[in-house]
Amino acid sequence: MSVIFEDLSDIDLYAIDLHDTSSLIRLTNNQAIETNLQLSADGERVFFQVYPVKLNNETFSSAQSRLYSIDLTNGQIEQWGKGFQGAVRDYTIRSEGGVFILGQLGTNVHVYIQQSVSKYVCLAPGWHGSYRSISSSKSKQYSSVAFSFSSFERPEEAYFVKHIDGLPWAKPLTHENQLLATRSLPRAKLYRWINHDDNRMIEGILHYPPGKFEHKNLPLFVLIHGGPSDASTNMLHADFYTWAPLAATEGWLVLEPNYRGSTGYGDQFLNEISGQLLSRPGRDILAGVDSLISDGIADPTRLNIGGYSFGGFLTNWLITQTTRFNAALSGAGPLEH
Repeated sequence: MSVIFEDLSDIDLYAIDLHDTSSLIRLTNNQAIETNLQLSADGERVFFQVYPVKLNNETFSSAQSRLYSIDLTNGQIEQWGKGFQGAVRDYTIRSEGGVFILGQLGTNVHVYIQQSVSKYVCLAPGWHGSYRSISSSKSKQYSSVAFSFSSFERPEEAYFVKHIDGLPWAKPLTHENQLLATRSLPRAKLYRWINHDDNRMIEGILHYPPGKFEHKNLPLFVLIHGGPSDASTNMLHADFYTWAPLAATEGWLVLEPNYRGSTGYGDQFLNEISGQLLSRPGRDILAGVDSLISDGIADPTRLNIGGYSFGGFLTNWLITQTTRFNAALSGAGPLEH
């Protein structure tokens, strides 16, 4: 079972007066999915994230998640983060005005600042990794920020900083995963290769088994993210969907490919799978396997593959195209949930 949207015009923002519930005002009318609503401090704007999709003359296209606001006094809608080439993962409203944006570029999710809709988006210097779940003080007297953070070698914890300028020195609020930091963990790095079909550069994350960083001739497990509009990022996390570090701990070299269709690489990269939903990302992945073998990193006799959701769908297709994989793990490949 999966969610199917028959008509995107059915998904829009509305306002209702709680003193007169018979009045319903439509605020948006577009081919998009709106989510993550937040009210500005002055109550005059509603911010929301948008996942734009279009269907024109049977041609489908989409875009990475974006951030908008609507002025409740005049209905004007404005886009925030214009010019940012990555995906907006989350945001919070600044007490001084403007927003903090969690933006994904490549495999990192950083904090960005935009003081007003007419200003440029600026990177807030911090750690390399993945920031998540950001929240800021709503009082103009304070500029404090709380967030969660993780990277390849740092388990996720919640952090607090009194002002965004002190982001590199944020203090942890939790120590829930402190035990992991004392263990021998896999090491990960960025890995890039070329799909020679069209000379497109693709990148992904390589997770090495503990004690075997940059060793050669390792057994390979390709773990494919779902979506396809998603991406594997710089973080230490393990669950049913993202378990590359767990597999690496069991002795596997794990490749997480950010194939065509992934977020964080621009809208063109996202849409290059249009009309080639399986073949183009599939060939991106196979090119990555070829590159690892050519570089002597992966053992060509010990290749395995798997994924969940669209990653399972891709796994199902790939094992019909080649017999090189010894085993395949397909989660929610035929249907979701």
